[in-house]
Amino acid sequence: VGMATASALRIVGQYPKGSSDEITMLGVSGSSILWANIWSGSAWGTSTQLSTTAAAISAECFSCVYLNTGSAMVGYANAATNAPLIRTYSAGTWSGATTLTAGATVPKFIKLAVKSGSSTVVLAALGTDQSIIIYTYDGISWTGPTIMATLTGTNNYRDFDVCWTGDGSKAFLAYSKNAATPFYRTFDGTTWSAEFTGPALSAGSAIRLVAVTPDRTGTDVFMLCSQANLQLWSLRYTAGTLGSAAAMETSLGGVAGYEPFSMTDNAITSKKKVMTWTQVQPP
Repeated sequence: VGMATASALRIVGQYPKGSSDEITMLGVSGSSILWANIWSGSAWGTSTQLSTTAAAISAECFSCVYLNTGSAMVGYANAATNAPLIRTYSAGTWSGATTLTAGATVPKFIKLAVKSGSSTVVLAALGTDQSIIIYTYDGISWTGPTIMATLTGTNNYRDFDVCWTGDGSKAFLAYSKNAATPFYRTFDGTTWSAEFTGPALSAGSAIRLVAVTPDRTGTDVFMLCSQANLQLWSLRYTAGTLGSAAAMETSLGGVAGYEPFSMTDNAITSKKKVMTWTQVQPP
Protein backbone atom coordinates (compact mmCIF):
# COMPACT_ATOMS: atom_id res chain seq x y z
CA VAL A 1 0.00 0.00 0.00
CA GLY A 2 2.94 2.36 0.58
CA MET A 3 2.03 3.67 4.04
CA ALA A 4 5.34 2.59 5.56
CA THR A 5 6.68 4.99 8.16
CA ALA A 6 9.36 5.02 10.83
CA SER A 7 6.75 3.56 13.18
CA ALA A 8 3.87 1.17 12.60
CA LEU A 9 0.30 2.24 11.96
CA ARG A 10 -1.77 2.15 15.15
CA ILE A 11 -5.32 2.94 13.97
CA VAL A 12 -6.63 2.32 10.43
CA GLY A 13 -9.99 3.10 8.82
CA GLN A 14 -11.40 2.34 5.35
CA TYR A 15 -14.24 4.38 3.83
CA PRO A 16 -15.90 3.20 0.59
CA LYS A 17 -17.42 5.43 -2.07
CA GLY A 18 -20.85 3.91 -2.49
CA SER A 19 -21.23 4.59 -6.21
CA SER A 20 -17.88 3.09 -7.27
CA ASP A 21 -15.01 0.83 -6.23
CA GLU A 22 -13.05 3.74 -4.76
CA ILE A 23 -11.97 3.50 -1.12
CA THR A 24 -10.23 6.05 1.08
CA MET A 25 -7.92 4.51 3.65
CA LEU A 26 -6.66 6.53 6.61
CA GLY A 27 -4.08 5.48 9.18
CA VAL A 28 -2.25 7.13 12.05
CA SER A 29 1.25 5.93 12.92
CA GLY A 30 3.07 5.67 16.21
CA SER A 31 4.95 8.84 15.24
CA SER A 32 1.62 10.75 15.01
CA ILE A 33 1.56 10.95 11.20
CA LEU A 34 -1.88 10.72 9.61
CA TRP A 35 -1.65 9.02 6.22
CA ALA A 36 -4.18 8.71 3.41
CA ASN A 37 -4.28 6.49 0.37
CA ILE A 38 -6.91 5.93 -2.33
CA TRP A 39 -7.92 2.60 -3.85
CA SER A 40 -9.08 3.24 -7.42
CA GLY A 41 -10.78 -0.12 -7.79
CA SER A 42 -7.69 -1.78 -9.23
CA ALA A 43 -4.66 -0.28 -7.47
CA TRP A 44 -3.56 1.85 -4.55
CA GLY A 45 -2.26 5.32 -5.25
CA THR A 46 0.57 7.24 -3.61
CA SER A 47 0.25 7.77 0.12
CA THR A 48 -0.21 11.33 1.31
CA GLN A 49 0.59 12.80 4.70
CA LEU A 50 -2.44 14.74 5.88
CA SER A 51 -0.88 15.62 9.24
CA THR A 52 2.40 15.12 11.08
CA THR A 53 0.94 15.98 14.50
CA ALA A 54 -2.18 13.84 14.84
CA ALA A 55 -3.98 14.34 18.16
CA ALA A 56 -3.80 10.68 19.22
CA ILE A 57 -2.20 7.42 18.18
CA SER A 58 -4.57 5.21 20.18
CA ALA A 59 -7.86 6.93 19.34
CA GLU A 60 -9.86 7.52 16.17
CA CYS A 61 -8.85 11.15 15.71
CA PHE A 62 -9.99 11.01 12.07
CA SER A 63 -13.04 10.13 9.99
CA CYS A 64 -14.14 10.25 6.35
CA VAL A 65 -17.33 10.45 4.31
CA TYR A 66 -18.12 10.81 0.60
CA LEU A 67 -20.20 13.79 -0.52
CA ASN A 68 -22.72 13.73 -3.37
CA THR A 69 -20.15 15.68 -5.41
CA GLY A 70 -18.00 12.54 -5.42
CA SER A 71 -15.37 14.11 -3.19
CA ALA A 72 -14.06 12.41 -0.08
CA MET A 73 -14.14 14.63 3.02
CA VAL A 74 -11.74 13.88 5.87
CA GLY A 75 -12.03 15.38 9.33
CA TYR A 76 -9.15 15.02 11.78
CA ALA A 77 -7.57 16.51 14.88
CA ASN A 78 -4.06 17.80 15.50
CA ALA A 79 -2.28 17.90 18.84
CA ALA A 80 -2.39 21.34 20.52
CA THR A 81 -5.09 22.54 18.09
CA ASN A 82 -8.51 23.17 19.66
CA ALA A 83 -10.38 22.65 16.39
CA PRO A 84 -10.97 19.88 13.85
CA LEU A 85 -9.39 20.24 10.42
CA ILE A 86 -10.99 19.33 7.08
CA ARG A 87 -9.43 18.18 3.82
CA THR A 88 -11.11 16.87 0.68
CA TYR A 89 -9.97 14.56 -2.11
CA SER A 90 -11.24 14.90 -5.66
CA ALA A 91 -9.90 13.97 -9.10
CA GLY A 92 -6.55 12.82 -7.77
CA THR A 93 -5.85 15.88 -5.62
CA TRP A 94 -6.01 16.60 -1.90
CA SER A 95 -7.09 20.07 -0.84
CA GLY A 96 -5.29 22.12 1.74
CA ALA A 97 -6.47 21.99 5.34
CA THR A 98 -9.42 24.08 6.53
CA THR A 99 -9.38 24.70 10.28
CA LEU A 100 -12.82 24.97 11.85
CA THR A 101 -13.72 27.40 14.62
CA ALA A 102 -11.82 26.52 17.78
CA GLY A 103 -13.53 24.98 20.78
CA ALA A 104 -12.33 24.86 24.37
CA THR A 105 -10.09 21.82 24.05
CA VAL A 106 -8.23 19.54 21.64
CA PRO A 107 -10.56 17.02 19.93
CA LYS A 108 -9.42 13.44 20.50
CA PHE A 109 -12.09 11.35 18.77
CA ILE A 110 -13.70 12.51 15.49
CA LYS A 111 -16.75 11.10 13.68
CA LEU A 112 -18.31 12.39 10.44
CA ALA A 113 -21.80 11.50 9.19
CA VAL A 114 -23.22 12.55 5.82
CA LYS A 115 -26.89 12.78 4.85
CA SER A 116 -27.52 10.27 2.07
CA GLY A 117 -27.39 11.77 -1.41
CA SER A 118 -26.19 15.16 -0.20
CA SER A 119 -23.21 17.14 1.03
CA THR A 120 -24.79 17.86 4.42
CA VAL A 121 -22.40 16.67 7.10
CA VAL A 122 -22.34 16.47 10.89
CA LEU A 123 -18.98 16.30 12.65
CA ALA A 124 -18.98 15.11 16.27
CA ALA A 125 -15.90 15.24 18.47
CA LEU A 126 -14.93 14.19 21.98
CA GLY A 127 -12.43 16.60 23.52
CA THR A 128 -9.69 16.00 26.04
CA ASP A 129 -11.91 17.83 28.56
CA GLN A 130 -14.53 15.06 28.15
CA SER A 131 -16.96 17.30 26.25
CA ILE A 132 -18.82 16.36 23.08
CA ILE A 133 -19.04 19.09 20.47
CA ILE A 134 -20.82 19.30 17.12
CA TYR A 135 -20.14 21.08 13.84
CA THR A 136 -22.51 21.06 10.84
CA TYR A 137 -21.77 21.58 7.14
CA ASP A 138 -24.51 22.58 4.68
CA GLY A 139 -22.48 21.92 1.55
CA ILE A 140 -21.02 25.42 1.55
CA SER A 141 -19.94 26.46 5.03
CA TRP A 142 -19.42 25.09 8.54
CA THR A 143 -21.31 26.08 11.69
CA GLY A 144 -20.17 25.39 15.24
CA PRO A 145 -18.90 24.35 17.65
CA THR A 146 -21.94 23.57 19.76
CA ILE A 147 -21.48 21.75 23.07
CA MET A 148 -23.78 18.72 23.31
CA ALA A 149 -22.51 17.23 26.61
CA THR A 150 -19.82 17.80 29.24
CA LEU A 151 -17.98 15.50 31.64
CA THR A 152 -18.76 12.27 29.80
CA GLY A 153 -16.51 10.44 32.24
CA THR A 154 -13.60 9.65 29.94
CA ASN A 155 -11.69 10.74 26.87
CA ASN A 156 -10.07 7.33 26.42
CA TYR A 157 -13.11 5.67 24.83
CA ARG A 158 -15.39 6.73 21.99
CA ASP A 159 -18.45 7.05 24.18
CA PHE A 160 -20.51 8.74 21.46
CA ASP A 161 -21.59 8.15 17.86
CA VAL A 162 -23.55 9.99 15.20
CA CYS A 163 -25.38 9.03 12.01
CA TRP A 164 -28.14 10.22 9.68
CA THR A 165 -31.34 8.23 9.37
CA GLY A 166 -31.66 6.31 6.14
CA ASP A 167 -34.35 8.63 4.80
CA GLY A 168 -32.22 11.69 5.62
CA SER A 169 -34.87 13.30 7.81
CA LYS A 170 -32.61 13.75 10.84
CA ALA A 171 -29.20 13.17 12.35
CA PHE A 172 -29.00 11.08 15.51
CA LEU A 173 -26.34 11.65 18.20
CA ALA A 174 -26.00 9.19 21.10
CA TYR A 175 -23.57 9.54 23.98
CA SER A 176 -22.65 8.67 27.56
CA LYS A 177 -22.45 10.98 30.57
CA ASN A 178 -20.56 8.62 32.87
CA ALA A 179 -23.76 6.84 33.86
CA ALA A 180 -25.66 3.62 33.12
CA THR A 181 -28.12 5.57 30.95
CA PRO A 182 -27.55 6.64 27.33
CA PHE A 183 -28.50 10.11 26.18
CA TYR A 184 -29.35 11.31 22.69
CA ARG A 185 -30.27 14.31 20.55
CA THR A 186 -31.58 14.70 17.00
CA PHE A 187 -30.93 17.29 14.29
CA ASP A 188 -33.54 18.19 11.65
CA GLY A 189 -31.06 19.96 9.38
CA THR A 190 -31.53 23.29 11.14
CA THR A 191 -31.86 22.81 14.88
CA TRP A 192 -30.62 20.31 17.46
CA SER A 193 -33.22 18.95 19.84
CA ALA A 194 -33.08 19.09 23.60
CA GLU A 195 -31.36 16.20 25.33
CA PHE A 196 -33.37 12.99 25.71
CA THR A 197 -32.70 10.22 28.22
CA GLY A 198 -32.67 6.59 27.13
CA PRO A 199 -33.51 3.51 29.20
CA ALA A 200 -31.31 2.52 32.13
CA LEU A 201 -28.92 -0.37 31.56
CA SER A 202 -27.06 -2.35 34.23
CA ALA A 203 -27.16 -0.24 37.38
CA GLY A 204 -23.97 1.29 38.70
CA SER A 205 -21.82 0.79 35.59
CA ALA A 206 -21.02 3.67 33.21
CA ILE A 207 -21.45 3.36 29.44
CA ARG A 208 -18.04 3.38 27.79
CA LEU A 209 -18.51 2.64 24.06
CA VAL A 210 -21.34 3.66 21.74
CA ALA A 211 -22.08 2.72 18.11
CA VAL A 212 -25.11 3.60 15.97
CA THR A 213 -26.24 2.31 12.56
CA PRO A 214 -29.27 3.55 10.61
CA ASP A 215 -31.90 1.53 8.83
CA ARG A 216 -31.04 1.89 5.13
CA THR A 217 -34.19 3.73 4.03
CA GLY A 218 -36.36 4.47 7.07
CA THR A 219 -36.18 6.53 10.24
CA ASP A 220 -34.99 3.84 12.67
CA VAL A 221 -31.51 3.81 14.21
CA PHE A 222 -29.92 0.79 15.88
CA MET A 223 -27.50 1.25 18.76
CA LEU A 224 -24.94 -0.88 20.58
CA CYS A 225 -23.30 0.24 23.81
CA SER A 226 -21.02 -1.44 26.29
CA GLN A 227 -20.52 -0.69 29.95
CA ALA A 228 -17.51 -0.69 32.24
CA ASN A 229 -18.75 -4.02 33.68
CA LEU A 230 -18.30 -5.59 30.20
CA GLN A 231 -22.01 -5.88 29.42
CA LEU A 232 -23.18 -5.24 25.84
CA TRP A 233 -26.64 -3.89 25.04
CA SER A 234 -28.65 -3.24 21.89
CA LEU A 235 -31.30 -0.53 21.55
CA ARG A 236 -33.53 0.76 18.76
CA TYR A 237 -34.57 4.34 18.07
CA THR A 238 -37.99 4.18 16.45
CA ALA A 239 -41.00 6.49 16.25
CA GLY A 240 -38.94 9.25 17.85
CA THR A 241 -37.97 7.27 20.98
CA LEU A 242 -35.03 5.16 22.07
CA GLY A 243 -36.77 2.00 23.19
CA SER A 244 -35.99 -0.61 25.82
CA ALA A 245 -32.56 -2.24 25.90
CA ALA A 246 -31.81 -5.90 25.22
CA ALA A 247 -28.80 -7.56 26.86
CA MET A 248 -26.52 -9.11 24.23
CA GLU A 249 -23.48 -10.15 26.27
CA THR A 250 -22.36 -10.11 29.92
CA SER A 251 -18.61 -10.72 29.52
CA LEU A 252 -17.18 -8.80 26.57
CA GLY A 253 -13.60 -9.56 25.60
CA GLY A 254 -11.09 -7.40 23.79
CA VAL A 255 -8.89 -4.57 25.00
CA ALA A 256 -10.33 -1.75 27.08
CA GLY A 257 -10.96 1.34 24.98
CA TYR A 258 -11.32 -0.51 21.68
CA GLU A 259 -14.66 -1.66 20.29
CA PRO A 260 -14.89 -5.43 20.70
CA PHE A 261 -18.19 -5.40 18.79
CA SER A 262 -19.56 -4.39 15.39
CA MET A 263 -22.90 -3.93 13.68
CA THR A 264 -23.81 -3.77 9.99
CA ASP A 265 -26.90 -3.50 7.86
CA ASN A 266 -28.55 -6.55 6.31
CA ALA A 267 -28.65 -5.62 2.64
CA ILE A 268 -31.44 -8.10 1.90
CA THR A 269 -34.01 -7.39 4.60
CA SER A 270 -34.57 -3.86 5.85
CA LYS A 271 -34.45 -3.21 9.62
CA LYS A 272 -32.39 -6.33 10.34
CA LYS A 273 -28.84 -5.90 11.59
CA VAL A 274 -25.91 -8.27 11.90
CA MET A 275 -24.04 -7.88 15.20
CA THR A 276 -20.73 -9.46 16.24
CA TRP A 277 -18.68 -9.22 19.42
CA THR A 278 -15.86 -10.90 21.31
CA GLN A 279 -16.35 -12.72 24.61
CA VAL A 280 -14.11 -13.49 27.54
CA GLN A 281 -13.30 -17.20 27.55
CA PRO A 282 -15.06 -18.79 30.57
CA PRO A 283 -12.89 -20.74 33.02
